[in-house]
Amino acid sequence: MSIEIRSIAEPELDQYIGSVRTAFGDEANEGEQDRVRRVLGLARARAAFDTKGRIVGTTGSYDFSLAAPGGVDVACAGLTRVTVATSHRRRGILRSLMADHFDEAAGQGAALSILWASEVAIYGRFGYGQASENMAVSYDGRLADIAAPVQPDELELIDPAEAHTTLPDLRERHRIARPGLFHRTPVWWEVRSFPDHEWQRTGASANRTVLASRNGEPVGYAIYRQKPKWNDLDLPDGEVRVGEVVGIDDRALHTLWWYLSNIDLFPNVTAYLQPVDSMVPWLARNPRAIRRLVNDGIHLRVLDAAAALTARRYDTPGELVFRVVDDQRDDVAGTYRLVVADDGTARCERHDGEPTATLSAQALGALYLGGCRPDPLVTCGWLQADGRTVDAMRRMFTWPVAPFCDEGF
Repeated sequence: MSIEIRSIAEPELDQYIGSVRTAFGDEANEGEQDRVRRVLGLARARAAFDTKGRIVGTTGSYDFSLAAPGGVDVACAGLTRVTVATSHRRRGILRSLMADHFDEAAGQGAALSILWASEVAIYGRFGYGQASENMAVSYDGRLADIAAPVQPDELELIDPAEAHTTLPDLRERHRIARPGLFHRTPVWWEVRSFPDHEWQRTGASANRTVLASRNGEPVGYAIYRQKPKWNDLDLPDGEVRVGEVVGIDDRALHTLWWYLSNIDLFPNVTAYLQPVDSMVPWLARNPRAIRRLVNDGIHLRVLDAAAALTARRYDTPGELVFRVVDDQRDDVAGTYRLVVADDGTARCERHDGEPTATLSAQALGALYLGGCRPDPLVTCGWLQADGRTVDAMRRMFTWPVAPFCDEGF
């Protein structure tokens, strides 16, 4: 069967959304057409069409600037809405869609592609490596007993109008220091971040926003919902559902977490998406009360090795000649020389010398944001290098701030 892969047109939008929702077993939510049109864009909503014009597979690709180690941004494609109709599996459609995504993203200058994987095992064969983790935390604030800040910032609840003008700049100041966070454009904030639809609440309140300030200047914010509950003894047992906690430094973050842990009538705190190096367990006088669940975060695929490795910063100077094995992208496969200066800046370019390390595209993606040590990649065969080279790679590539992505897409 002949399959055509192309961008969708406006009359095909409902079919595109319907195909995605059928694959994930749910229904379109309020505002989804607007999100596709304005945030994704019809040109970047791609679909596989059969000879009758029916959509039998989909992808989408956001245009991101992604924070890399060292407070720098890298051009990145955010792969999303990847589906193949059950009736058309095992026909090479997914492979064609992925190749189309790589060509489109690389052609527009993206050095990286990232995704949240619904089925993780699928994407390693396309060169994606697990580049970050995330952590869900839950606790009873009465048992955890979060220590009060020595110098707390000032706190106030703000209305949506003030949130719209204050939050984007604060998140941007916070974002650039955390590898894995992408820049939210004004349209992203307007269409995806700020709307508070009923379907998003799942029985809880509308979003509340608390702002932390210091000497009259905003330094952080938290977005949360409240879900009232009373136990069998008619005592308050409500829940605080934490959406985002953003701070420009640890003092601001500590102040916000203390606030979230001490809301009257709502002792139970749940935060589903937090970095694995979150300070919360270390603030608790009873850390055993903090329940933690770690899962994989974003998966990353390098589309331009020289550009990507030149862009990021490194913790230790050094030199490495390595070969990338990539059966998906001939323009990525090959040998490179990476030279890191004393200030952490680097230059990576093609090289004709003998490599001291050979790694898969999947391994390169896992290493890129600095959260994965090279050692386990050796044990599973994705990286071949002697012990001295592995030690050098560990010092060069790892980063003191854990990579993290704070939002699914």
